[in-house]
Amino acid sequence: MAPPWTLRIATPSDAPAIATVHLRSWQTAYRGIFSDAFLDGMMDGLALRTERWHAGLTVPVPADSRAYVLEVPGHGMVGFVSCGSAREDHAGYPGELYAIYLLAEHRGQGFGRVLFDACRTYLVNLGHKRFYLWVIDRNPTCGFYRALGGTVIPGQTKLATIGGTPVTEIAFGWTGESMPEQLRS
Repeated sequence: MAPPWTLRIATPSDAPAIATVHLRSWQTAYRGIFSDAFLDGMMDGLALRTERWHAGLTVPVPADSRAYVLEVPGHGMVGFVSCGSAREDHAGYPGELYAIYLLAEHRGQGFGRVLFDACRTYLVNLGHKRFYLWVIDRNPTCGFYRALGGTVIPGQTKLATIGGTPVTEIAFGWTGESMPEQLRS
């Protein structure tokens, strides 16, 4: 029996829906971390975010990057993930999970794991058995990343200011030891 959802490789025509999921997810995940005014105004940038996603899906950079979308009947696109070769040099981590977002009303149903596993499988198939992702240290999804076997990479932090709020980003890493058995070989 087929699952009650569809996971597929994203295409440029998915850009508007990906941009919407991206911004709506930010609005819920970061409520209480960033100002309400900043988060409430994010949808004003929907056209620009759509253009960026369309360009990135048309001519991926890096060239081996890939995005997947998850659709649920009656709800449309509810989440996406993108990944590929690392965009920064991190010793021993040649792959990167660039983004993973899921609408709040669809969290806690296993969809995040479906998206993460699609990316992890793609990275391993590229030969990247070690990969990382950047996340704001106060993001509530840090527990999700730990549950998936990710560990904070020591010494890998970035300071940034987003929407007028100073934040610290940390890198979570996955290695062959944190992979399911079928992906280790």
